[in-house]
Amino acid sequence: MIKVIIFLFAGVAVASALVCEPDFCDRIRCKVTTCPPGQVRTKKNNCQCCGICVPLQKKGEYCLPDYPLKDYTGRVIQDSDCASGLKCDSNTRKCVEP
Repeated sequence: MIKVIIFLFAGVAVASALVCEPDFCDRIRCKVTTCPPGQVRTKKNNCQCCGICVPLQKKGEYCLPDYPLKDYTGRVIQDSDCASGLKCDSNTRKCVEP
């Protein structure tokens, strides 16, 4: 019985450690990062404070519909991961001209 209780407490501790609060990044200072051409700096979740450079998809390449790219402050910078002037077709999941 004691092993089960210890196991449950350990599980709760691990689960709470994996979730970052919305203000978690307020204490983090990010260095200025410039992404190479064809990439944009985006943040996918609350734990990814400074964001990462991700490649933008070209015409005909697979994309993620309804997956807005956000900057390191959480502001939406693009509606999808397609390059500028393209949109992600939700049926084909490919970048197309609008």
